[in-house]
Amino acid sequence: MRGRRSVRTTMAALASLALLTGAAASTAAAPVAPTTTTASPAVSPDGSVPGALHVGRPSRVLDTRSGQGAPAGPRRGGSTTVVQVAGRGDVPATGVGAVTLHVTVADATGNGHVTVFPTGTPLPTASTLNVWAGDVVTNLTTVPLGADGTVSLRYTGSGTVRLVADVSGWTTAGAVVDPGMTVASAPARLLDTRTGLGAPRGAVRAGGWRGCR
Repeated sequence: MRGRRSVRTTMAALASLALLTGAAASTAAAPVAPTTTTASPAVSPDGSVPGALHVGRPSRVLDTRSGQGAPAGPRRGGSTTVVQVAGRGDVPATGVGAVTLHVTVADATGNGHVTVFPTGTPLPTASTLNVWAGDVVTNLTTVPLGADGTVSLRYTGSGTVRLVADVSGWTTAGAVVDPGMTVASAPARLLDTRTGLGAPRGAVRAGGWRGCR
């Protein structure tokens, strides 16, 4: 009898504990009244927030094959081509911080690279795209505008190339403080295993990898 009473007592205690646990869980799951504090929107309805990204219709702003946007003709190594982007296509004439460009190198007769950067600023050490003789190479880049609304394309290498650029978007100018906005900067090199920049120096074999600091 004592054994049966002990079992019944234990079962009753467990049942009571389960009821208490369920009540606590129900209390914890009760809805919380909303607070009166609201976060500011990441993008204003008119896109005036600094760093807001605008997507426009692709529009050609440069073609040195035909002379669109700059004088026609091949570009030799060491040459810089300045292109007006503000006010072209869907890009406003003012209030633009950076632009998104699809850059193409065609008719290359040598090997080299092209760097796209804000006009009036020092030439970055990084390349926007690399090119080899006979190839047609493209790349997408977002680059700040120079103070006059232009960007510069510098070809470094042998032989000559022809340059093409289409603009497809832009950001609103101003100091970016809201989360989720776009901050564009001039190209900067993070990794170069030839010199040991960002990772140990040396060739990387097939199947190998390098971490970048």
